[in-house]
Amino acid sequence: MANRSGRLIAAVALGCGLLASVVLIQATPDAPTVAEPSPPQPSEGLQFDPPPRAPRPAPEEIGGPQGIHCVLPSGWEPTSSAAQFVQASRSDAPGTFFRLGGRRAGHADLMSMRLAEEKAYRRDYQRLQLEQLTYRSASAVLWEFQLRDRRIRVLAWREGGAEYFIYLSAAATSWSIPLDVAFADLMTHTRVD
Repeated sequence: MANRSGRLIAAVALGCGLLASVVLIQATPDAPTVAEPSPPQPSEGLQFDPPPRAPRPAPEEIGGPQGIHCVLPSGWEPTSSAAQFVQASRSDAPGTFFRLGGRRAGHADLMSMRLAEEKAYRRDYQRLQLEQLTYRSASAVLWEFQLRDRRIRVLAWREGGAEYFIYLSAAATSWSIPLDVAFADLMTHTRVD
C-alpha cells in the first residue's frame, strides 16, 4: 500500500510541477514564445488537382414515324427501324428491346383492336393487364401479357389522326423493376410533333 501511495504522490508532484512551469513560462515577460506550428504547405512537386469532370452527354433522342420522338432511357441504344417503328435495345440484356411507333389511325377503337389481337394469340398467351386510361390527354390502352417466353407491355393512344405506341419486350424470366422504370421513362419522355 505504501508503494502505491508513493507513486500517487510522485505523479501529483510531477503534474503540479509541470503546471507551475507552464504558468511561469506564460507569466514571465522575457520567456521565449513558442510558435504554433503552421499548416503544412504543399511542396512544388506534390500537387493534387481533381481531374476535370467530363461533361455529361446530352440525352439521346430518337424519332419515329408520324412525328413521335422520345429521349432514350439510360443504357439504351437505337438498333433498327421499320416503316412503322424505331427500336432500341440494351447491350447488357440481349433480346430486350422497345419500339416506338405510329401509323394513321383506323376506325376501330383501341380496346376493340387489342381484344381482336388477343384472340389471335390462342396458345401460350396469358393476359397480365388490359385497361383503358388517359395518356397525353387522349384515350389510351395499356396492355401487358406473356406470350410463350416473352413478356410484353404496350401503351397505345391516338392523337392528331394517328395511332401511336410504346412497346417493351423482354424474356419473361428477366423482367424486372428496371424495365418498369424504363417504360415509365418512355411514357414521360415521349412527345409527338
